[in-house]
Amino acid sequence: MAISFFSAIAYASALLFFSRISLLNLIVLRTIFFFISALPVVYASYMIEVWKTSNDSKEELLVEKERLLQEKEKLVKDLELITQQMTDYTFDIQNLAVMDRLTQLYNQTYYHNRLMVEIEKSRQSKAPLSIALFDIDNFKRFNDTFGHACGDEVLKIVSSAILSKFHKRYGFAARIGGEELVIVMPETNTDDAYALAKDICDHISTLTYTFHGTTNLNMKITVSGGISTFPTMADDATSLTKCADFAMYEAKACGKNQIIRYDRINQSAILMSLATEKVDMKSTPHHIQS
Repeated sequence: MAISFFSAIAYASALLFFSRISLLNLIVLRTIFFFISALPVVYASYMIEVWKTSNDSKEELLVEKERLLQEKEKLVKDLELITQQMTDYTFDIQNLAVMDRLTQLYNQTYYHNRLMVEIEKSRQSKAPLSIALFDIDNFKRFNDTFGHACGDEVLKIVSSAILSKFHKRYGFAARIGGEELVIVMPETNTDDAYALAKDICDHISTLTYTFHGTTNLNMKITVSGGISTFPTMADDATSLTKCADFAMYEAKACGKNQIIRYDRINQSAILMSLATEKVDMKSTPHHIQS
């Protein structure tokens, strides 16, 4: 721009200096000066347009940036939702593998595997581990008289009652047989385990099952239970379960609807009862009829 300006001045000076000032020269000179004076205006207009275009581009970029941020947030939320759904799905699959669908307690496989782990932890920490094994009294009568649907409802009622009294911080509860339910209590001695089991037993004895048939019948629900503790009464998971089973059988033999500790039972009386019933001592007492 500076070169054009000085070139025009030089040209105008040359015209004035080397030739006569004619009308044509005046017109040319005026035209040159017109363009020279117009240059700043043109340049300013050009810069304004550039600035406007630049501002428009910035605004467009800001709008595009905001849109991309919103899309990113949506994608992150969608990913979090998918991750949560996958976690829930995995949890459901795991639960199906270890839970009893009828009672919503852990199943027998989980009980045996977890009990061995808890026994080992108890062995290392030298803390007691107690279990309480419950068996629903007269359960066969519920099934034979009112059908298996009735038996299932009674199982649900008893399981809910156990969970209402037994907090997970104490351990866990499981169904290990047809009508046999067990609670495992790490770091719990026999006295405390007995107190909790008796509280559960007393609570269940207040419950009834109403059979809606031709006549409505209210059936009283009770359980018998046995307590055993590691390591004072048993030295492994299998013997711990058997000890609790023996104690539970003694509770039934003594009139049902009660809890008995394994260390308080009359061993000889149990053996005589089992012999009278012709029960094979090699099999577990789980098959003894209620």
